[in-house]
Amino acid sequence: MSTNLHRFYIALRISLIAFGAVWAISAIYRDSLPGAEEILPEIRTQPVQVPTSAPQFEVERGGVTYAVTPLYDYKLYGLVVSTHDSRSWLDYAHESWDDYLNVMDICVVWGSNVRDELYNAFEFASGQWTCRYKTDDHAAWQAWYEFQLSNNHILSGSEEVTQAVTQAEVGDQIFLQGYLSEYSHGGGFHRGTSTTRSDRGDGACETVYVTDFKILRQANVPVRILHRIGRYGFLLSLLGLAAVFVKTTFFPGQPDPWELLAQGRNLAMRGKHGKALALLTQAIDLEPEVAEMYEDRALVLEALGEAEIAKQDRREAARLRGETSGDPSGLPPFLDI
Repeated sequence: MSTNLHRFYIALRISLIAFGAVWAISAIYRDSLPGAEEILPEIRTQPVQVPTSAPQFEVERGGVTYAVTPLYDYKLYGLVVSTHDSRSWLDYAHESWDDYLNVMDICVVWGSNVRDELYNAFEFASGQWTCRYKTDDHAAWQAWYEFQLSNNHILSGSEEVTQAVTQAEVGDQIFLQGYLSEYSHGGGFHRGTSTTRSDRGDGACETVYVTDFKILRQANVPVRILHRIGRYGFLLSLLGLAAVFVKTTFFPGQPDPWELLAQGRNLAMRGKHGKALALLTQAIDLEPEVAEMYEDRALVLEALGEAEIAKQDRREAARLRGETSGDPSGLPPFLDI
């Protein structure tokens, strides 16, 4: 490995550790929920649900045509406490059912749960179909309004809406509008929706075909930026280290004789004459017409007690000095060892 490549390798190792630390530490705080003083007034209001006159319609996504049946017009303001990306490779169920219309699940709280900041006493987690929560705080559990939380299966046939929805993260305050809907496709798949906030268990989630989605206030913006920098920096550093490994293992190439000369000089000045001799000999094998290399090796040989062999190198250097001039290496004169 050349000196420059070695320096690059060391820099990559340092950056891998640094970016990895930023990524890991920021991951702890990127999903922090805001304090009550940061909650917008709208988030304290109740969802609005009214019967709709919208007819059934069809929408195509992922090569599948879905029949969507709107049941109610629906508006919701909420604080995002958990999300699930249905497009993730870890989500096997949506893929197996050809359900590409449900792009994301967003679990939110509102009303008294945000007014009293009860949410900060709880832990929330989303699965492929559910939003679960728990707390060790008995008082918070007793005060919790379980019907002021909903897990929303977001349906979208619009790339613009999909992009807006998938940008929502934990801690964001959002507004969504659309239809509480049932939907199905020709493969026998059918999915309904909850039409009340007071149910629980299977079927209690709201299935919402979203026509408008806004992030009203983002949370933890600086931490999210650091998290992205840490993640991409870590992955790029890892990729760089992999490239160095491939280069040095499978495509080592021919060493640079001037790099070998510089390394040999450095080792000799540090008293490591045996290693210096090996590098200088390798440099001479690659570039046998440079007087300076023989002179340097002669000094190393003398330091090792090989005076007779050193004389041969000095004679060869003198011969080359008579044929060439200047110092093609561009390196400083060798120091006494």
